[in-house]
Amino acid sequence: MKRRASERGAALVTVLLLVAIMSALIAVSFDRLTLAIRREANRARAEEARLNLVSAEAIGAYRITTLEGLTGGGGQPTGWNGQVVTLPVPGGRIVARVSDAGNCFNVNALTRYDETGALVAQPIAITQLAQLLEFTGTPATDAARAAAAIADWIDADSAPISGGAEDEAYSASGYRAANAPVTNVADLWRVEGMKAVLPRVADLLCALPEHTVPAYNINTMQAKHAPLLAAAVPELFTVAQAAEQIRRRPANGYARVTDLADSSRRSSGADFALPQLRTQSSWFRLDMMAELGETRMSEVALIDGRISPARVVRRSYGELR
Repeated sequence: MKRRASERGAALVTVLLLVAIMSALIAVSFDRLTLAIRREANRARAEEARLNLVSAEAIGAYRITTLEGLTGGGGQPTGWNGQVVTLPVPGGRIVARVSDAGNCFNVNALTRYDETGALVAQPIAITQLAQLLEFTGTPATDAARAAAAIADWIDADSAPISGGAEDEAYSASGYRAANAPVTNVADLWRVEGMKAVLPRVADLLCALPEHTVPAYNINTMQAKHAPLLAAAVPELFTVAQAAEQIRRRPANGYARVTDLADSSRRSSGADFALPQLRTQSSWFRLDMMAELGETRMSEVALIDGRISPARVVRRSYGELR
């Protein structure tokens, strides 16, 4: 009898052990299934948020296209710059802000395409960037070297221009000059002499997908843009004078570029050539945040307004939260 009881006890232990193992396996399976369901739900919400952002892009591009005077005659309205708009979507909303993306020094303008299609340094832009760096607190010598180094970073050859820096300058750091256009200003910290300079001037720089000397809209400039204006027309303004002109801008903006210039600094009857100044915008930045319940996804879109209809030429998405 004792043997049979022992056998029954062993069998019971075996059954309980099997039940425990099966319960653990079932629990793990349910956890994995729950995780898979959550992942799929998150993926679906992320895709929904992305599609909502694409729709908001189209709305933003359409509104930019229809700005009065964008593609020809007349003055462009100014109330759009920095305006925040909320768009309702199923299950949430999109918060969008459109702003002028051209009131910055385009570092890709430091080079131009020559007759062979190669990127070569553009001296006039290098001089202007050096002036801008100097206006924002960089010593003149360091400013000239940093501007030349960025041009060398972008141009196609490996021969440094005067004061510039090519591959040899970066050998100790383990990388070489990019020899390609810049897509993100933040990457300029790698350029020789820019690590200390960049924090002071980053907000005034941009990397537009073109190589023309920057053109600024005087009707969307803010006081912080005074160094840009002064560097573009140093014969007319100091930084302080440029800031004052921006502050004194009429509520409806300047009708003509020449209205910006202080009459006391003009020669009688003279017309100033101010090719870098505009009363209309060409590039626009669209910042968006899609909110669907607890899901958040952000996007920044760069829109080219020089063509009709305006179109998105670059976009980047933020992390899904």
